[in-house]
Amino acid sequence: MVYCEGPTEWYVIRKLYKYGILNGDNIAEIDNANVHIINSPSGITKDSILNKPEDWNKFFLVYDLEDYPSLSDFANGKFKHLSPWNQVTNNIFCTQHKGKLVYLHVSNASSPNGYGDFDGYLRELINTAGPQLLRYIIKNLLPAHIRDLVTTDMYSSIHQIGVQEIPTLMQNIEFPIQRSKGYLYAYIVASQISKSHVWFSEKIVEIALENGFVEEVKKVFSSLIEAWDRLIGEQCP
Repeated sequence: MVYCEGPTEWYVIRKLYKYGILNGDNIAEIDNANVHIINSPSGITKDSILNKPEDWNKFFLVYDLEDYPSLSDFANGKFKHLSPWNQVTNNIFCTQHKGKLVYLHVSNASSPNGYGDFDGYLRELINTAGPQLLRYIIKNLLPAHIRDLVTTDMYSSIHQIGVQEIPTLMQNIEFPIQRSKGYLYAYIVASQISKSHVWFSEKIVEIALENGFVEEVKKVFSSLIEAWDRLIGEQCP
């Protein structure tokens, strides 16, 4: 069972699962986002975990670090009702409750305001894969009448507008982008994609995995993959 803070996390995790980046076990109700998105951690209790069917014995939680001073402060603050937590690695925690294994992945990708968030992983993917990924994004996500306006020598410029020029304009008027989500929207504006950042996030992961950027995806989501693999392997120190 997977519980996420929001739809971006869930739809990206679902895509990583469907393409085999996350593997080894079945996710309960893989296509039903409503049972996976729990914005408030207090909605996940020991009782709600123990009351699930007996074979639902592994639980995966994915939440942003936010403004907590440390990763352990987050686990033992936001999720103190599920403690005691074992800190497996920097941003991975685990606990057990009567045969139910729970893993918590705290998304701590760099964010402009210093807080860790999941959207930062998508920002890292865009920066790492660069204009090469943008070529496939435009090919797959833009309608033909807009896509046909983009020539080969424009990809680098469009990419730079999204990752650098729009954020710099905001910085220059002393109204800088505060969260990684804002960088995703800057990239959406630059590439003229008329969709939400949730839709865009899921699609760029899918496009990356289908067009030769598997290693880049694995690198960006390495801590998430490690947490998943430890959960599937039933390891909890």
